[in-house]
Amino acid sequence: LVAPGQTDLSGLPLREQVYGVVVNGYSKAYPITELNKTESTFSDKIGPVEVLINYNKSTNFIEVKDVSSGETLTAQSHWWFGWKEFHPKTEIWKFE
Repeated sequence: LVAPGQTDLSGLPLREQVYGVVVNGYSKAYPITELNKTESTFSDKIGPVEVLINYNKSTNFIEVKDVSSGETLTAQSHWWFGWKEFHPKTEIWKFE
């Protein structure tokens, strides 16, 4: 239970570094610890939008593209607590 005006910061350690992406009002956090478990390129959905993610482990660089438009989307680097504060309904991506 969270008090009014407070953000529920559960889900990840507070200082987990994430890349956050917003598409058409939907937001998703990509934790670095999870990204490091992946191959370099994979597809995902942010809300109903299909995206292609390319993550370079050695440079810690991420590129996110909207599959339908080919547009490169902005990925913001944040600590989890900062991202969650501004995007309280964000999803968290997990490597499967």
